[in-house]
Amino acid sequence: PETPISFAGISVSWTQMVGVITTFVMIGGFSWFFKKSTLGISMRAVSDDQLASMSIGISVPRVFGLAWAMAGLSAAAAGAIIGNITGINFDTLHAFGIIVFPVVILGGLDSILGAVVAGIIMGLIQQFASGYLDGNWGLNGTGEVMPYIILLIILLFKPHGLFGIHEIE
Repeated sequence: PETPISFAGISVSWTQMVGVITTFVMIGGFSWFFKKSTLGISMRAVSDDQLASMSIGISVPRVFGLAWAMAGLSAAAAGAIIGNITGINFDTLHAFGIIVFPVVILGGLDSILGAVVAGIIMGLIQQFASGYLDGNWGLNGTGEVMPYIILLIILLFKPHGLFGIHEIE
């Protein structure tokens, strides 16, 4: 439908709402998969120690293939969601990889919840920097630079990200 959904003074289009719902379903599905299913636990074991995983009978090449297939599935879903919301335009789509980098590093490379929380934090920082700093003091592009500045400051105090785990081997 062309009419947006309005609640509490916030207007959200149907494509954005479907994107948010699809994202939450996929995050929930991946969280369940990695914590409860045999294949998900096998994938976590292989990522932690390949040799020990092989010694208990886990097929490491099969797990690698599954990991690549899941990466392709999630990339295709993300492309479909972003393509529906913003449209397929190279000028806008090429920057998504650059925007996602500080989110992944800030959230921790091994935490799904960290990526979600860091995505919200970095999105708010980007919007506030663009809204309050761009044009006021002759600054332009602060919305794209400010997440990296905040990332550097946070990494000084938490080198593994907000939800990253410091492991001693």
